[in-house]
Amino acid sequence: MPVSFCSLPTASAALSRMGSFTGFPASFILGSVLSSVMIVVPAPNQPQLILASGSVYRAELLARLHLPFTQLSPNVDESANPAEAAAVPANRLALSKARAVVAQQAAAWVIGSDQVAACAGRLLGKPGSREKALEQLRFLSGQTAQFHTAVVVLHPNLGCYGA
Repeated sequence: MPVSFCSLPTASAALSRMGSFTGFPASFILGSVLSSVMIVVPAPNQPQLILASGSVYRAELLARLHLPFTQLSPNVDESANPAEAAAVPANRLALSKARAVVAQQAAAWVIGSDQVAACAGRLLGKPGSREKALEQLRFLSGQTAQFHTAVVVLHPNLGCYGA
């Protein structure tokens, strides 16, 4: 599926022309502040919504919209590529997660998301242990970290908008 990028106002305008997303204005969906947003416009006649994530936190965030959805954990390799700038893996992984679920649920709208933290040019992954968490906290002490978040709303039959 081809992916094209445009400014957030352009993506917002495209969604506004679509009218609403299961009863919510497009501007409501884009209301969160994200460092990266990639939107694939869903077909208005496909009611099923799937969150492509095993994250309890992401499910809680989506539940705040009061939209019916199901949750599936995608089987995606989340290995980091140290040569990538922090926003790149966030975009790549969000799209990979959505695509993995769309491959199983071809008639659904799928939301994929990922977040990557970076500090002083270093990508910070999930620590995985108490010792590594303490090491990350020591590294971050007194510094500023950036969090790059990407969100994909994907339907297999439609084009893509993003910022």
